[in-house]
Amino acid sequence: MRYSKQIKLDGFGKEAQEKLAKARVLVIGAGGLGCPALTYLAAAGLGHIGIVDHDIIEESNLPRQPLYATNDIGKAKVLVATEKLKNQNPEIEIITWQSKLSPSNALDIISGFDLVLDCTDNFEARYLINDACVILNKPWIYGAVEAWEGQVAVFNTIHKNGSKTATYRCIFPEPDLEALSCDDLGVIGTMPGTVGVLQANEAIKFITQTGKVIEGLLLMNLYTNSFQTIRIQRNEEAVSTIKTLRKNYGFVLEQTPDQISIEEFKLNPSEYFIIDIREPHEIKDQPFTMADMHIPMNQLLHQNGFDFQQWTKYLLVCAKGIRSLNTAQKLSEMHPDIHFFSLEGGVLEYFS
Repeated sequence: MRYSKQIKLDGFGKEAQEKLAKARVLVIGAGGLGCPALTYLAAAGLGHIGIVDHDIIEESNLPRQPLYATNDIGKAKVLVATEKLKNQNPEIEIITWQSKLSPSNALDIISGFDLVLDCTDNFEARYLINDACVILNKPWIYGAVEAWEGQVAVFNTIHKNGSKTATYRCIFPEPDLEALSCDDLGVIGTMPGTVGVLQANEAIKFITQTGKVIEGLLLMNLYTNSFQTIRIQRNEEAVSTIKTLRKNYGFVLEQTPDQISIEEFKLNPSEYFIIDIREPHEIKDQPFTMADMHIPMNQLLHQNGFDFQQWTKYLLVCAKGIRSLNTAQKLSEMHPDIHFFSLEGGVLEYFS
């Protein structure tokens, strides 16, 4: 029997397996975290899996995304992942969205699932997932990686006494504008593999009500082989803000006026003074020749000597449009009379 080994586990049995077969889990992101999470969820017999991802497979993905092979380069991740997971376990149902999770579709997509796994790699998606899950009263499992380090947490669940656990905003109320991504710092391939497997493991325990689900924020460093769990408290003020004051999280649940789509930009690029806020090594790897100036994000935010002109429209660009959006909003607070915009999707999407 396919699931005989896990059914033999003390405290698991056929009842737990039946719970897995009935469960509906949404995995957002089919990359470094999503590949191992999806592989083990499908193998465990999770009956209904949703996958949200808009990316195509690139050669640089292969060292840390083992669902994909060299001959898959250029194909959509959701399509390749679905084919391989169905071949691995024909008994499961897979539903896919070959698109970004966005303000216009997040609530609709997430509402159809029991549990959400955040396997993304950016703050914009993470805050969107958190806020949508809080609004819909859905539990979700967070995972993040950077270099040799990783984090895992189970958010927005219910304690045995009926109280709720923390949310992402209880730890990080607002995005860290100066945080660097894996594109900046690099990542060892085994790190997302470890975090993705742990996310799948927490999902299996949560669904089957076996074992002890992570309480707090699990921190790990594979370079030093260190693991620790930090206790976190639910911040009801942060949670109530999400539920009652939607303007406070509008940048993830509503389209922000500070963003300019690539299509809109191409209609009249000369309308903007373009500042590329990426680091020098990023610009070298992927030049954006339309930029009028190159000023790294930190320098632009902390250098007071730059002379912004009141009637100029400043368009900020970065790799994926996340840093540029956050920076544009921060600069707008610092210079309320100046118009700052962000190129949605960034340089990577512009050239895709």
